[in-house]
This record gives sequence, C-alpha cells and structure tokens, in this order.
Amino acid sequence: TRPVITVNSDPERSVGHFSRCTLAGFPELLAAWRAGRHAIEPIARLEAVIDGDGSHCFLNDCLFTSRNPAAITRYLIEVDGERERQHSSGIWVSTAAGSTGGIRSAGMQPLPPGDHALLWQVREPFQGRSPVTLLSGRQSPPRGLRLTATMPNIDLYLDGPHRQIPLRYGGVVAFRAHAQPLPLVILG
Repeated sequence: TRPVITVNSDPERSVGHFSRCTLAGFPELLAAWRAGRHAIEPIARLEAVIDGDGSHCFLNDCLFTSRNPAAITRYLIEVDGERERQHSSGIWVSTAAGSTGGIRSAGMQPLPPGDHALLWQVREPFQGRSPVTLLSGRQSPPRGLRLTATMPNIDLYLDGPHRQIPLRYGGVVAFRAHAQPLPLVILG
C-alpha cells in the first residue's frame, strides 16, 4: 500500500478525523514527504473475505444487513468457537478507528482509534423461543468473525452506504485483520 497524504479541504464543516493537514499545511507535508523527512502513521484496517475468495478492506466499519431496511436479517454467526442462528436488523463490524460511528450508536463503547481491534455488535436482536447470546464482542488483536447469510438479499455496506456488496443465499463473510495498515504520511 502506498503512503497517503490526507488533507481536510473543508475544516469549517468537516471533522476530517484521519486528515493530517489542511490545505494550508499541504505544501509543507508534501515537501517533507518528497525530501524523506516524513514519518508513517499506520492505521489498522479489517478485511471482509467473501466465500473464501473476494477480499474487501475497510477502515471504519461494515454493516451486514438485509437489502430492505424494514426486513429482518437472518444469519449464522460464528466467533471464538461458538455459533448461533440469529434474526436481527443486522450486525455492525468495526475497527477501533470506526468505533465512534454506527457501532457506538448501536450501544458499544468506542476504543482509541490507534488500537488494532475487531468489534461487532448485533442491532436489535429478535429474542424468540431460543434467546440469542452472541450479541457483541471485542477482539484485540482481531481473531476473526464469520457471518453466513441464511436468507437472500443480504448486503455488506463498507465504510458507508456507497460500497454495497450483495451476498448470495448461503454466502459466508469472514472478517479478519487486514495484512497492511493504511500508511498515513505525517511530519517526521
């Protein structure tokens, strides 16, 4: 992965959490990078491996849910040697960097963004005849999480609503640490 210079071009309206400079500071950071007077800040990422083949990395979070926001999501969750069939409105999967977003809104406490972690939180679980117990988890470092779609029309939404990956009925998504962190260029 190539080093990335991150610029917050609109600090008046944008938090730019992973931006390491503004437009005013960009020339100095670019000059430092060109001259080799920079450092690299690694930001841990996760990847979602679909059916053992396609791999998609994400920096913040991923939502595993029904394509129809009003429908229930049915799946099998496997984590740390346990497995359970569940019905809910979906599952948030997050890095520590993304733990202040959707997963926090679903009830999980955030972690420092520099931590190397995999977090997951079930959204609105349906407690039917056999109550579900695998509702949330924190793994630091990430050990893995598997979700199997037990119905059609489940999608993954990676880092927001614009990266949507459809899953087939029976499709398996394995979440794990990404081998390469995102290398942000900072002043050295």
